[in-house]
Amino acid sequence: MQLQAGEKVLVLERVRYADQVPICYEQASIPNRIADQLSKENITSHLYQSLEEEGILQVAYADQTISASWANEAVADMLEINRGDAILSLRQVTYSQEGQAFEYVRSKYVGDRYEMVIRSSK
Repeated sequence: MQLQAGEKVLVLERVRYADQVPICYEQASIPNRIADQLSKENITSHLYQSLEEEGILQVAYADQTISASWANEAVADMLEINRGDAILSLRQVTYSQEGQAFEYVRSKYVGDRYEMVIRSSK
């Protein structure tokens, strides 16, 4: 995210649920210089919309890397699965229209509770 030495970052951690069953553990990191301009609700409920509505930045695109992995003890506990169970690991870097990276996300999806559909076009 092109951070300066010593620059502070807000790290959000959450477990996402579907039908009251945990499907994803997520850590999102945002530089404080951006996070400080928004309320806690805006950051946790509708970050991208708030960034655009407040004129802070326009969200343009995200690069995502998906790989297969196994749950460690901490992730397994949060997702109510066994250590060593299959998970999908996703890393995402989100960019503004100016090409500035402003968000880094690491997600862990339960392998047998989540299906990812990707659409591509010409």
